[in-house]
Amino acid sequence: MHLYAVVAANSILVYDHIVTLQKEITFIWRRPKALSATLFLLNRYVALLGNVISLCIAFLPISDELCEIHVIQTIALSFANNHHLPRARNARLCPLRL
Repeated sequence: MHLYAVVAANSILVYDHIVTLQKEITFIWRRPKALSATLFLLNRYVALLGNVISLCIAFLPISDELCEIHVIQTIALSFANNHHLPRARNARLCPLRL
């Protein structure tokens, strides 16, 4: 069920990009660049890139070794930033054999 939600959310995001592309070209790309335009473009395309990467991670199989490295890095970063451990959201992809 989780993967269906990920696909649906990304479909809506891509649909929004396609539908609003003409307005983006008119109001952002054809005008002098201001800070607001730069922030808009960063927000729009960083979000799209992050979602594409999330889709790849969700659907592409990875080896146990790479998964363990990813989990260790995630735990270390989470502990350093928040002082707590994250949920194992990719446990179905790579169960750790401890």
